[in-house]
Amino acid sequence: MKDKFKYFKEMIKTRHKDKEKFNELIKNSLHDEYMYVRETALVVGDEMIDHVNNLFDEGLIIEDIKLLYEDEDTFLWKDIIRIDGKRFLTTNVQFWKDGKNWREMVGGKEVSDEFTSIKPLLVSRAQMIR
Repeated sequence: MKDKFKYFKEMIKTRHKDKEKFNELIKNSLHDEYMYVRETALVVGDEMIDHVNNLFDEGLIIEDIKLLYEDEDTFLWKDIIRIDGKRFLTTNVQFWKDGKNWREMVGGKEVSDEFTSIKPLLVSRAQMIR
């Protein structure tokens, strides 16, 4: 899939308008061997759809999101989210196989309300190749 970041942002916007379409978009992006590694659990396949919907149903707000790196096999971004009255800076990485999200890991840390900035991508893809 080309332009994973654009697809991801559009998918998130869809959640607020059409939950079934959102679920379909997630399902279509997940590889048959998909695994999501969380701090304390491993989520597979359709469990991911339920997990993400539960987060939104519990009041998840994505305050800011920045692309850090993207190529055919990798998608890396950071976001600031708010849930349960707390703010978190999360780092998200996806590994893609056969054009679909194959493995995913997320790490996060709580941040204060004063934390306002995610550092954007500092180098272009062309610069990384050199």
